[in-house]
Order: sequence, then structure tokens, then C-alpha cells
Amino acid sequence: MIANYDRQIRDIIRATGAVLRNNGLPPVFKSWTFTQERGLAVLCGVLDDDRLTAQASRAGDRLKLRAYHHPDILHDLSTLQDGQVTVVPCNSSGMGYGFVLNAEAFTRLPEMAALPDSLPADSLPLGVGIQSRFVIHELFFIEI
Repeated sequence: MIANYDRQIRDIIRATGAVLRNNGLPPVFKSWTFTQERGLAVLCGVLDDDRLTAQASRAGDRLKLRAYHHPDILHDLSTLQDGQVTVVPCNSSGMGYGFVLNAEAFTRLPEMAALPDSLPADSLPLGVGIQSRFVIHELFFIEI
């Protein structure tokens, strides 16, 4: 339910604009969208590519769209959300940012997991997945 995240959403929108302005980039967003799927709450801010392109041409191409995905910008945005920012390139709606609002509910791996009774031949258990099951990858051997 969006009401549970109202303050967090407002803080993210405000802080994202401040980070972009502090780095000399206009915070021009086409839309902000909240979605919740299987308990995961995500806020997406879609940049207005058309307005940014127009501003770039007026600014003598000093404003590059790729600047919005510069590692320093992404680091600053990630710091605001304790590491929970994702770049979201999308052909249909434009590029932007995605913020996982409740990642803490999904990031804890189990402390222990029992080994399976049997493993398929030519497989390697690599670790424990989020659902307490071993992640098993098939091995392919190549003779040289």
C-alpha cells in the first residue's frame, strides 16, 4: 500500500532532485511511479529524455544524458537509500532510477541450510539462495 511509503517516497523525490542539482544536472522527470509486486515496493523516477535533449542542444551539448548515470551520481543516490538504487534504462518510457523501498525484507539470507540428500552428477553447490535452497549449477567439462 502506497500510504505506508508516503514519507519515504517524498524524501527520495526531494533528495534525488538535490543530488542532481548539486552535480549541475537539471532534475527533469517525466513521471514517478510506485509499484508493489510480491511484497517488493519499488519507486521509479523516469527522466524526461525529450526535455533533457532539448536542454542539451540549447546548452551547446554541455549536458550529456549519460551524465545522469555517472558513477558519482549513482553513488550519491545509492548512499541516500543505503545502497538501494538501480539504473533503469527503458526503451519505451525513458531512462531513470529505481529505488527499492523495502529491501531489508528481502536481503537476509538464511543462516543455515541443510545439504541436499543427493546432488546431481556433474553439479556444484555454490551457496544458499534467498529461499533457503542450495544454488546448484551444472558443470560442463571440455576436453582439450
